[in-house]
Amino acid sequence: MPECSGASVAILTLGCRLNQGESEAIADEFRAQGFSVEPSWSAKSAAGLVIVNTCTVTSKADQKARGLLRRVMRENPGALVVATGCYASLDPEDLEALDDPGDGGLRRLFVPRMGKEGSGAGKAPLLELPALMREGAANGRGLREALESWASSRDGRAEGAPGDAFAFAPAESSPRARGFLKIQDGCDKACSYCRVREARGPSASVAPEEAVARLRSLEASGCAEAMISGVNVALYEHSGVGLARLIELLLEGTEKIAIRLSSLDPTIVDERLARAVEGPRARPYFHLSVQSGSDEVLRRMRRAYRARDVERAAGILRAVKGDPFLACDVIAGFPGEGDADFARTLELCARARFAWIHAFPYSPRQGTPAFSFPGAVRESLARERVDALLGMATAARRDYARAWLGREVAAVVEGGKASAGKKPALSENYLRLEVDCKGLKPKGGDPVRCVLADIRDGKAFDAGAELIT
Repeated sequence: MPECSGASVAILTLGCRLNQGESEAIADEFRAQGFSVEPSWSAKSAAGLVIVNTCTVTSKADQKARGLLRRVMRENPGALVVATGCYASLDPEDLEALDDPGDGGLRRLFVPRMGKEGSGAGKAPLLELPALMREGAANGRGLREALESWASSRDGRAEGAPGDAFAFAPAESSPRARGFLKIQDGCDKACSYCRVREARGPSASVAPEEAVARLRSLEASGCAEAMISGVNVALYEHSGVGLARLIELLLEGTEKIAIRLSSLDPTIVDERLARAVEGPRARPYFHLSVQSGSDEVLRRMRRAYRARDVERAAGILRAVKGDPFLACDVIAGFPGEGDADFARTLELCARARFAWIHAFPYSPRQGTPAFSFPGAVRESLARERVDALLGMATAARRDYARAWLGREVAAVVEGGKASAGKKPALSENYLRLEVDCKGLKPKGGDPVRCVLADIRDGKAFDAGAELIT
């Protein structure tokens, strides 16, 4: 399809890998309709339309979204802006207040009421926008007119249909080194601190045959690796097929493409799942959603597992994959978390030998049960605890990389920058590598094999490596 003259779109993504995958699918639809999609954004951006895909996992995520929207409107005064995603779905009025057109002015920020349940936090209707914009341009209508018409057609519409959550097909023309395969959306859990389930609605799963077809499509496009994503992939269930069986079907239905699982609830990790990920095309990288090592804190969080279940899950994964990269999420400073509770979290992370800890302070979210819990932890103490966890994580990641020196790994070349004659790559076990290409010129997305040669500072790279030619 010919390119739409002068039509450029920028898509900015905040938050999780699921958001990233959905943004890529939206970008792919714009490309398919002949629009140019900018790979990044700055004050010099020429994009006439900027889409901001928001996150609401913490109050800081909300703040970041508002700040980004203000900056886009300030630094790109000629651009029109659409806010979508979890924050936009839950609190559209908050974002609309950022745009004050004044008396007789024209609004620049569109936050259409697109519903949320079953529709990927209101994003599915965005897939309709590129064709409407192209049709409008062909009929002499400007971008503003097309946006006004599209937004008004969405405002007040009923919640999305369950299938809308999976309208986001894998982005085959994505410039990223790996693809995303969305298998699940929404959540049926009732964790006392979480707002995301309100934005995403109840759990829904894509049909197994559709998941296999989409992974085949990614493989056919040359993608070496796919991230299997969802809000809570542990809840995957369709026609009697659970997560473990789906993984088997995905691997049976493809030939070369590797898969990497997004965050896992510890309760889903059992011998059945272990058998499913035993083969070499399931990457030796797992991220457990842990949140705390204190059983009492986990109870107040309304999590369905305890510390011993986390250790059991880590042991199962370590046994089946040898020396996998195990990571986790931890919330520090949850209401009522005392020094002894936090000490138990540190002890659990040490016993489970996590190679990385994604630590962040508890964020009160109005409307959640935890918002009114007693025993608030002062912000400075929560920050100290986060710093302690990140210090442990930095040391653990370096130790993990050091243990792999001299060993061979599979990796996928990334599209970023490295030194002359070298390429950035992500190893199968989630180490960021700077690979000496030995005079060869692998492209972003190419699978390679290399040997770890030296340890780096961990800021840009975990290790240096040498390409096996």
